[in-house]
Amino acid sequence: MKNHFYRINLLLVMAMTAVCCAKDPAPAPAPAPGADDEQIFWNIVGQLTNPENYTPDYKDKTFEPTIGVPRDESSYDRAVPTNDLAAAAARFANLVGLENFAPETPAYTFSHPAVGTLTYTRTTDGTSLATVRVNIRQMPHLSGIVYMTAQQMGYNDRCFRGAAYYRFGDVIARTLPEGKTEYWVCVRPSFGPEQKQISRWICVNTVPDKFVAQLSGTGREWYVPNSGICRDNENMQNLAEMMYAIAHPAQWEENVSLYNKRTAAFYDIGMPFFTDFDKNQIQYHNRYFWERVQKAWTDMGLFQTVFGVEKENFLNRMDADGLHFLYRGNIWNTLNWVCTLFEAVYTEGTADIEHNMHHAEYSRAENDVRNLTLDCRSMSGNTANYIGFFNNDGAYRWVIRHSSGQDLASDGRYSVKHAISGFTDVYRYNDYYGPVDLEAEPEITGPDE
Repeated sequence: MKNHFYRINLLLVMAMTAVCCAKDPAPAPAPAPGADDEQIFWNIVGQLTNPENYTPDYKDKTFEPTIGVPRDESSYDRAVPTNDLAAAAARFANLVGLENFAPETPAYTFSHPAVGTLTYTRTTDGTSLATVRVNIRQMPHLSGIVYMTAQQMGYNDRCFRGAAYYRFGDVIARTLPEGKTEYWVCVRPSFGPEQKQISRWICVNTVPDKFVAQLSGTGREWYVPNSGICRDNENMQNLAEMMYAIAHPAQWEENVSLYNKRTAAFYDIGMPFFTDFDKNQIQYHNRYFWERVQKAWTDMGLFQTVFGVEKENFLNRMDADGLHFLYRGNIWNTLNWVCTLFEAVYTEGTADIEHNMHHAEYSRAENDVRNLTLDCRSMSGNTANYIGFFNNDGAYRWVIRHSSGQDLASDGRYSVKHAISGFTDVYRYNDYYGPVDLEAEPEITGPDE
């Protein structure tokens, strides 16, 4: 019933870079039973455009890219700031669903009739880390993806100066047409020194009706997300580490400074610091910053608001069982009544580089929903809901939705210095801890007196 598979792990790639030679990547995993062209198309294109652009009649439509930032005003190439080659390779592998994709791979072409072609090439001239040539008929304004470090992009020319409106852990809310309220958490803020021009957000509670397949009758009910669901491992990892940092600020910071003393090759790597953030910038997001965020989340009851679980229950579950996320594109197929749930579980690992919730395992579970009652609209405490898929393990699970701040903005306008339109600020670090001059450089957080 439960068919495990393991997708590329950024941490594993970082380690293998230092100790292994490149090997041929495994082809993209075979689609789940019942998967069709629509699912394959949106598994990839959903990462290149706003996922809320989903439509089943995609073949004759075009979609604008939202990945990265334009190289220049006339270019259809999009620059994506990335810390190193390992992260660039991991991003491409996640995009097209590859396993065992080593950073040293010189070139690889993904091709599928429902999508088109994406050709990855490792760069050797120092102008970038890697490039991806894109040929997708429904995305005429995306010709390439260029993975670049902040230095290669040019900090002075390519990114904003000063502080941003939102920080790690900020929470915003909006009301859906059906009257439900959904909450989004900032898991990667805009940040000039890291070349992060656009913020990234995760929602783990209400799934909008337009993204849910449903059936009622014969005493059975199921509600399964069929689109609009995150398949971005990067931002799920950011959420997992952020919640650990909020829960254990001092331990999180200590872990960041660790390195594997047994292997000299790891001496300068240390603990990964979120996804593609540089741990040398930790002074902006240090233990004192996370202590403040924890206090705010506690005072305002945000564990209950965002995750539907009281603080102590959430923290105990996270420390004991890890964080269980249901994710990945279209996970419902009506052709054979088989529902597929994709799960990512983030835990503390045993290796030095796997602390801070950097140990990730990915699995896939399938079942015939005609014999089940399943409701993925509301997560967390309803653990019995998932017994048919994951046995009676008592784990809390959340369906993950991801969006950029730019895509969330209701009027299509986005500025790192302003609130996201169409949302209400529930908690914002800059408000909670006093006025912040957004024209000044980001604060280096010190202990509260």
